[in-house]
Amino acid sequence: MDPNSSSLRNRRGLPPLPPLLIPPYNPYAAAPPVDYMPPPSSSFLPQPPPYFMPLLGSPFPPQPPLPPQKPTVTSHPPSSPPPLPPLELRAKILKQIEYYFSDANLIRDDFLKMRMDDHGWVPVQVVADFPLMTRITNDIPLILFTMRGYSQVVEVQGDRLRRRGTWHLWLSFFDRTGKFTRNEGTK
Repeated sequence: MDPNSSSLRNRRGLPPLPPLLIPPYNPYAAAPPVDYMPPPSSSFLPQPPPYFMPLLGSPFPPQPPLPPQKPTVTSHPPSSPPPLPPLELRAKILKQIEYYFSDANLIRDDFLKMRMDDHGWVPVQVVADFPLMTRITNDIPLILFTMRGYSQVVEVQGDRLRRRGTWHLWLSFFDRTGKFTRNEGTK
């Protein structure tokens, strides 16, 4: 039980405590002087709440309110990573690009083989520009993410793709007459 409660104070013959009053906020109120000592208090009488006198002659006169400002829009990166694209879209990307680099396609796709460098790499933009791929997506980072994370047929290096493992079998060469030939001698 609270020793300051009014029923306990009444039983002991003490007057009830006055209600606790909190003065309203006053921005011009000053702190007491550094050498201020509160007067001695009686243990039976409550002390009144401190009251601060407004500072007269304040060096900061009241200012008019600031005009309303338009809210500003700031561009910040999202706090959480964006959601993954639907599994169905990633499956379509994977299936189509793995087909482009499959034996069944590479045996006849001279256009793709001509774009391979000496190590079998093809810029992803070349593959992304194929008509079927443009109908699926034109999102290069998504294509790279999908192939890097899920493909067993195609490998990724930077922004380039190549057939995993047997890339050297599909390198194409031009003969001395300038005619295109397949590298079929190593199959």
